[in-house]
Amino acid sequence: MLNNRAFQRRCRHRLGTDIRHHALLLLDLDNFKTVNDVYGHPFGDQYLQTVARALIRALPSKSLLGRLGGDEFAALIALPDGDSATVDRLMRDCFTGIEDGAADLGKPDLGRVSIGCAITTEKLRDVSRLLHRADAALYASKRADHRKGAVYTPETHQNFSARLMRPRFLQALEERRIQPFFQPIRSLLSGRIAGYEVLVRWIDPEKGVLEPEAFSLALSTPELAEKLSRRIIGEALSHFAGLPQRDPLWLTLNVGAGDLLRSELVEDLDRALERHGLDWEHIVIEVTETTMLGEVQGPIFRTLANLRHRGARVALDDFGTGYAGLAHLRSWPVDMLKLDRCFIQDIASSPRDSAFVSALLQLTTAFGIDLIVEGVEDEETASLLRKLGCDLVQGYHYGSPGPLGAD
Repeated sequence: MLNNRAFQRRCRHRLGTDIRHHALLLLDLDNFKTVNDVYGHPFGDQYLQTVARALIRALPSKSLLGRLGGDEFAALIALPDGDSATVDRLMRDCFTGIEDGAADLGKPDLGRVSIGCAITTEKLRDVSRLLHRADAALYASKRADHRKGAVYTPETHQNFSARLMRPRFLQALEERRIQPFFQPIRSLLSGRIAGYEVLVRWIDPEKGVLEPEAFSLALSTPELAEKLSRRIIGEALSHFAGLPQRDPLWLTLNVGAGDLLRSELVEDLDRALERHGLDWEHIVIEVTETTMLGEVQGPIFRTLANLRHRGARVALDDFGTGYAGLAHLRSWPVDMLKLDRCFIQDIASSPRDSAFVSALLQLTTAFGIDLIVEGVEDEETASLLRKLGCDLVQGYHYGSPGPLGAD
């Protein structure tokens, strides 16, 4: 079993001298860290050796096999006559062999693996690019049927690789096909729009309007995330400033931990607001629960406190679905709470859900925090929330995300 460097060197040599088509398989053991934590590192090493032996048995004898590091293995296999159908059988053999090996260790609950595959073409015989494609297919397989694996196709899998997506993402950003969409937040008491949440959409000429889930891997790259944040915030403020009447409207900007850790964020926002003739009071900074998992008085806390001191408000999104609790409401600078849609889906038939929303309204009122209920999709739900004393709501019943002024 070759190490990473030797495997890639041997692959380059073989692909440069063997004109046949080849399949590059990339295999990743699921939850391997948990295996080490639960059973110990000696067993983890034994498990890796078992997987390596299973792959040697499952794949053709002349295959190149490598361990790229940690829990990741790779194999380069010649395909007779370019027969890509062979790949499905090879992946099935890998699944079966690894599962059998885990069972022989007395751990039948192990042996789960994700597999991605890239097949060479006449124009593509570069090992690095094949690995990127196989990696994209692998991550796609993690979201689908682990017993099948995935063979890379550009139409299906290029969005599962940050590196493959990068040039398309930058081009779309340059051509302004990644745009801010706006979803209204309504007041049940007045019936008016109280504010807008800014959401990101990619307008793809072939696939239509893409939501962030479709290009989330690009956003995991700090450089790309920062470029997107600067562009979307700037354009959103420009559109918002063009509204004929803003008072008492506000604009909710979603920011992540990377934004809040960037020392220039506050000054950049200050200049942007001044450029568009807006005040800090027009801005709500929306963060997720995971963003608030840092220490109190840490850098993220201090940035939020600074933004709030200047006049912006802070909203905590998806409250109740993760780790945030009452301690965050007591200790962190929070002005608004956004209740996830899962808490109101059954409110018409569940007295407990109704009681929960009522209790949360009382709590947020006592804390001086505004409650915004997300996911309001029909008038029945809106009417029940109105009776409970809820004012601010967001959902498709009151407007879907779109260009500003389209609601």
